[in-house]
Amino acid sequence: MGTIWVDADGCPRGVLHAVEELAEAYGWQYRYVATYAHELNHSHRIPIDQGDQSTDLYIVNHVRAGDIVVTQDIGLAAICQARLGIGIHVSGHVYEASEMEWVLELRAQSAKARRAGYRTKGPKKRTASDDQQFYRALERVLQEANHS
Repeated sequence: MGTIWVDADGCPRGVLHAVEELAEAYGWQYRYVATYAHELNHSHRIPIDQGDQSTDLYIVNHVRAGDIVVTQDIGLAAICQARLGIGIHVSGHVYEASEMEWVLELRAQSAKARRAGYRTKGPKKRTASDDQQFYRALERVLQEANHS
């Protein structure tokens, strides 16, 4: 079994609970990586110094082939996928290798627009349905990983 790495800075509580429950049910390890500034009292938390991309760098340096990375950061998902990890968004979207180039380009275009002063929409308010969708997606990924 592998490890589920959670980019826990700003991660919804429902996602954290789903990771804990499913990791224990499927026999996987899990780690919540968060900076000291984020209050997350949990025995599986790895506290990281506050710094630009510090949680992402920690995860990138520790992820192994077959590990799962839960993140809202498309760049982190792309790097972990290149290391043969599986990236999953907190919405339940599992990142596919075939879409990464397009998704990264879209992210770059959005960042360019924001720097130019344009406003982009933020995420909609999270609901219980979103938590259920993530739960089902992570469970599907764990089932597939355990059968391969």
